[in-house]
Amino acid sequence: MDNDNRRRRSMLLYVLLAIVVYLVINQGLLPNVTKSQVQDVSYSQFLSDVKDGKVKKVDLNEGTKVIRFTEGEGDSEKIYTTKAFPHDVDLVKTLQDKGVDFSATIPDPTANLWMSILIEFG
Repeated sequence: MDNDNRRRRSMLLYVLLAIVVYLVINQGLLPNVTKSQVQDVSYSQFLSDVKDGKVKKVDLNEGTKVIRFTEGEGDSEKIYTTKAFPHDVDLVKTLQDKGVDFSATIPDPTANLWMSILIEFG
């Protein structure tokens, strides 16, 4: 009986350790690997590139208000980011007029909840 309890505690410890390692890698290390491939530009440069027809795809992160956009295709594809300008009501129309594929990402509110729980009870 006592041996079974030890096994359960050990298994729980390994599972929690695996979750923590996964979160550290996922949120800490992987963004830094891809970050070197992403260039930050000004909002005015973003608008200029959209109007020149260079931008192919746009994704707005609703949580951070960061716009991530791509130019080119295939091997020549480049990824850029910029901060969204508040109250730019013409942006959607401009993107539509230029045939840009655009979307918005709504952040998962439970992601930070799990990290808070792990830190508090860890």
